[in-house]
Amino acid sequence: MKTKSKKHTRIPWNKGREGLRVRALTLLEVRKIEAALHKSAAFRDVALFRLGFDSGLRGSDLVSVRVADVWRMGRVIDTPQIAGKTVYLSRKTKTWLQVYIADSDINDGWLFVGRRQDEHLTPRQFSRLMKEWVAAVGITEDLATESLRRSRAQCLVDKTGSLDAARQLLGMKRLTDVVQYLDIEPCTNMPKAVAQVEID
Repeated sequence: MKTKSKKHTRIPWNKGREGLRVRALTLLEVRKIEAALHKSAAFRDVALFRLGFDSGLRGSDLVSVRVADVWRMGRVIDTPQIAGKTVYLSRKTKTWLQVYIADSDINDGWLFVGRRQDEHLTPRQFSRLMKEWVAAVGITEDLATESLRRSRAQCLVDKTGSLDAARQLLGMKRLTDVVQYLDIEPCTNMPKAVAQVEID
């Protein structure tokens, strides 16, 4: 009598975390992580972290960026098109990408190479790196790669009040999506709110 072999089911790396709400990194935390990575001369990690902050890309899109997406004619593209949206790179991020690409001597293929040269960094590997980064600067919360994606969008809303800027950064279609994604609390006391900006 033949026995049926059990089919091995691969458990997704983020099982149980799909609906997890995590906060964004503060600007102070962003600076601390970048300084720690800079000190360790981890050029790939600095470039990955900076591009993740600037772009607001999902982790799966960030790790699968190709060199050609950000690099043309020996220099970093100012506003590359990645995953169907325009990414606005800061001067600092462009500098780190330039340093990383030059140091790694990569001209094509994946921008962030994984354990094998022909494969890009996986979301699981990115998640582990993120845990190492936050732990290195003394953050004990269980933050995730989604925290990095939220960070610049949250800063935009905090600094400018523009939900539309955050919407474009995140590549979302509706402002209500941004409100829900960033956990922006609805106004429950309009009389009190307007009273704070009355002109005497």
